[in-house]
Amino acid sequence: MSTIETISDNGLRHLMEMVFKIEPNDNLYQLVREKFNSIRHFMEGLKHVDSIKALKYYQSNAAITQEDVEKLQSMYSFINTMQNMWGQPTAVGLLEYIKLTDYQYEGYMMGHDKNNIVEYDDDIALKSTLNSPLRTLMKGPHVPNTTTTFNTSSTSTHIKAKSSNTKIKRSFEAFKVFVDVSQWKEWFKEFIKILSLMDAENAIDPVYTPSNDEEREKLKDDKTFVSTVLGRAMKEAAGAAVLKDHDDPTVAWPLIVETYTLGPKAAVQARKYLKSLSMEVIPEDVKEWDNVPLETQLDDFVEKLRLYNACSVRPMHDDTFKSNFERFVMNVPDMRQVTTNINLERVKTNMEPNLHTYLEYYKAQAISFDEVHNLTKKINIPSSSRVPTKNKNIAW
Repeated sequence: MSTIETISDNGLRHLMEMVFKIEPNDNLYQLVREKFNSIRHFMEGLKHVDSIKALKYYQSNAAITQEDVEKLQSMYSFINTMQNMWGQPTAVGLLEYIKLTDYQYEGYMMGHDKNNIVEYDDDIALKSTLNSPLRTLMKGPHVPNTTTTFNTSSTSTHIKAKSSNTKIKRSFEAFKVFVDVSQWKEWFKEFIKILSLMDAENAIDPVYTPSNDEEREKLKDDKTFVSTVLGRAMKEAAGAAVLKDHDDPTVAWPLIVETYTLGPKAAVQARKYLKSLSMEVIPEDVKEWDNVPLETQLDDFVEKLRLYNACSVRPMHDDTFKSNFERFVMNVPDMRQVTTNINLERVKTNMEPNLHTYLEYYKAQAISFDEVHNLTKKINIPSSSRVPTKNKNIAW
């Protein structure tokens, strides 16, 4: 019997096996092993849709299927987002990749569709969205209980993944109150995680069927507990209305998920933030600013991007935001100069700065501008409203 070869690069092997859940005996796994075999080559090779479609499976030499094309697109999108969050990809250490989990990947894909993957080609835009199945939305992805071995040239390091059997004591106080639609995705993930750690996730799973009297009794207790949790935590009007009509969490939870994930509530909020991002412009006359520092105005505008992405099924592409941002600051000569400098650098290097670096250029100039015009930024600005590192712009 021949031995199935695995990817030698520790980081890429972890991503394929533990994050994307692609087994070594899968044709797609072997394609990635043979064609790339490192994260750097993997990312370089998947930048363009046509390059992905031209790939062929190892050994059989058959053309890659559309399903696997879409999988590779989603993988590239996820890794690219994480690299942007961490900073320059060349400076990212192996440990950062090894710490990634399938839970993070599922959460990322839950809020993204194929219009936002790779190059946003027309052929992708015509296809259906790439959301996780409703059951994953309702119950959350599974966190495996496994031990993964990462071999280095001189030693072997055993990193034990966090076990799903690691439980915590049940407590109503562990769950945050949900009142703001824009915080749905963050609240949802934390709720699912805590519920799983308390071993009560079956209470919100409509397809779970207990197999014996002991499991049936436990499910009854779980439902009582989760009903109380939801009653205490769900204070936003739409979710509270669902709970008022349905006592059984197995029935109520899918309706709550549908309300905020697929329903109109989040869409209304998203449209409000999109309007602001698309239309707001800083007044040319500094006297019209009401003594609000330029840096603060930039922070507030970026915060609206975070809120839009938190509400929208389709987060705003960086290029679209940059265009909106440049229009927002165009009346300020100092900001126009930054835009000019960035464009000149782009032509010179043929490289596009990531969003964090892009914003830092403007922020540095804004700080100087505020000092010259004696505009002082207040100390009590919330941290979530500051020009963020990349992860502040992503809805997880």
